Amino acid sequence: YVVKLVGRYKGEVENTELVKIGIVQFGNGEILDDGAGPALAAFHSASGGRTASAAEVWGTPIAYLRSVRVESEDASPDTYWRARISAQNLGRALESLGFEIGSIEEAGVSGRSGSGRAAEVRFRGQAGRAKVTGRQLRQALGSNTIRSTMFDLRQSEGGFVFVGSGYGHGVGMSQWAAQGMALEGVSYTDILEKFYPGTRLASHIETARSGSGPDGRSLRPIAAVSARRAEQAASSASAEGSEWQAETGRVGTLGSRVEPMGESRP
Repeated sequence: YVVKLVGRYKGEVENTELVKIGIVQFGNGEILDDGAGPALAAFHSASGGRTASAAEVWGTPIAYLRSVRVESEDASPDTYWRARISAQNLGRALESLGFEIGSIEEAGVSGRSGSGRAAEVRFRGQAGRAKVTGRQLRQALGSNTIRSTMFDLRQSEGGFVFVGSGYGHGVGMSQWAAQGMALEGVSYTDILEKFYPGTRLASHIETARSGSGPDGRSLRPIAAVSARRAEQAASSASAEGSEWQAETGRVGTLGSRVEPMGESRP
């Protein structure tokens, strides 16, 4: 399979534009279809035991991007992780989000999403209080440090310890779980049904050659997204400030720090 998608963000979730291209099996011309066209094949490295819904992460409900229980990803190096952050560095991270409350004295997860991820985190600092979302905090501290928002936050001597599971935003397919399922003999169709329930693989053996699907829509944007077009997408996103990831496998930060549609472990 080749996953080709571009995530473009500007500002808050309600201003998010999702550009979807889909998932294609070139061998027999199958495409993952949601009934209205190519499905948004979001993915991440490891879910931490349960995927997140599109609604809880991006604020936009998508029927087949719902929260599902995940097994078979024990081989992931991020099944369990810890990150220690000093009170001063945590205060600096909040300052980057616009909260100048000094060194942090107390902190804790005060709200969770339907999949158990940290939806709200509260802080008390030397100069005030602050409340941020788990995603905002992850972006401020760095996604390689806080590997997912499936975490708990504990105070320790001189700072705080994040104890978590999984890597990435958690929406769609867990790459480690998909690999584990495949090694257990699960078919690719069952893997896709697991992570994108309600979608279907539509066969375009002949129509893919002509560039049109059975509904008359062109398949060329799906079957032939080149590196040049990926560069064009990145250039367009640059003016808005975003992070992009396309089939070239490269990730570039352009302006503001945000999550891509597909998030793999580096």
